[in-house]
Amino acid sequence: MRRNWEPVPVAATSWIYRVRWCGDRLVAVGEAGLVMTSLDGETWSASVTGTEQWLNDVSWLAGTWFVVGTHGAFLSTADFTQWTYHPLQTGKSLLAAASHAGRLLVTGTDGLILRNLLTPPESPVEVLAYRLATDATGMHGEANVTPDAGAYHVFLFGGETDQVFGLESRADLAEGPWWGTANLELFDPGGILYYVLPTSALAPSAQRFFRTRLP
Repeated sequence: MRRNWEPVPVAATSWIYRVRWCGDRLVAVGEAGLVMTSLDGETWSASVTGTEQWLNDVSWLAGTWFVVGTHGAFLSTADFTQWTYHPLQTGKSLLAAASHAGRLLVTGTDGLILRNLLTPPESPVEVLAYRLATDATGMHGEANVTPDAGAYHVFLFGGETDQVFGLESRADLAEGPWWGTANLELFDPGGILYYVLPTSALAPSAQRFFRTRLP
């Protein structure tokens, strides 16, 4: 354990809030979009992030550094030169980030918790069950149910938790584009998602084909 500490000059005028060892280097984040990196703890290089938000934490996963900050600031980079800003559906401040088992976990104010699976899942999304039903619970479905305005497509999906996937459909299997029906997420700890789609949400057709896709 190091017992003697020496000051290290850093060419920064903004506050440094947090320093972590991420991947193969030290990364410091802080006030006004500050990000600085060092391979040895003595020589530091600044990175231009393009944001003025206060940055609170940094984590590394699958060759990418993820930085979070106030007002929903969420950025990523693979080289500290090119940065990607990821808009979120929240403006709450993001306070901490961590990674484990291929997942990125972010926490923020008011109990906010965000999870994302960033590595290929061990068990991709599967359609475990499907039926055309006369009610939204899927309990009443018979072979003679027709896809009219009062019917429902009822799905049971399964797979590794935190997967985001799309559901697409079309009336036939001829050449042509598939129509995006929904973007879904397996957020249940058991990796199960029950999803109901009214037939009225789709163009009328005597038959309907569905498929899942990665985002």
